[in-house]
Amino acid sequence: MSWIFKYVARNVEQRFTKFALNKTIGPFLEEKLTLDQIAFQALDGVFELRDLVLGAQAINELLAGLPVRFVQGSIHYVYGRVPYKNVLEEACEITIDGVRLVLEIREPTSVPERPHDDFDDDEGDEAFQASIDAAATSDGDDSVRSLQYLLDTILSRIRIQLTNIVVEVRCATSLPAAALWSPTTAPVLPEQLEAFTTAAAAAGLPAPLTTAIADALARAARASSPTPGSTPAPAP
Repeated sequence: MSWIFKYVARNVEQRFTKFALNKTIGPFLEEKLTLDQIAFQALDGVFELRDLVLGAQAINELLAGLPVRFVQGSIHYVYGRVPYKNVLEEACEITIDGVRLVLEIREPTSVPERPHDDFDDDEGDEAFQASIDAAATSDGDDSVRSLQYLLDTILSRIRIQLTNIVVEVRCATSLPAAALWSPTTAPVLPEQLEAFTTAAAAAGLPAPLTTAIADALARAARASSPTPGSTPAPAP
């Protein structure tokens, strides 16, 4: 009967791995992750994903107030490991390789007040979390409370590393090439970038990706700024 317990244990590990991924990178994907998308290896807690599509809604909410909008993006490869055999001592590590984002310059706006959205609310895993929450509130169920503590511990110690990040900034056809630099946008761009960085950190966007987006916008602004003694082309 030992194979039955191994099967159940592995099934629980896989469900939690999906749950943890949907809590971390899931909010920034076009669709929630399913077990079929995750390739689990025989080694303890090792998993892989490939060719994920980034979602526009969550990213554009973070970009609100910046003179750009998210057009499209993708993740080539995700590799990670949840050390279930020593989960209280080791951190869960996720490596994301090949992140590509395309941003498009749009008409500048003032920095709006950001709604207090909950980016961690993933409908796909509500049943998994709800079953634990409901059981944890029942009297005398110490095992379930221990499981909830285990989940919280793993989620709080996840480490994400990003490599090969490419952020492309395009100009909409209806705007001039110098649209990112103008008497209106240039003075407030640092303030907008600071607001974006703060919101991205609160939403859980990995810091390297936040930095890459901010750097790309700063470079695009410098590239479109007028040279000394000249003025940028007026908007049509």
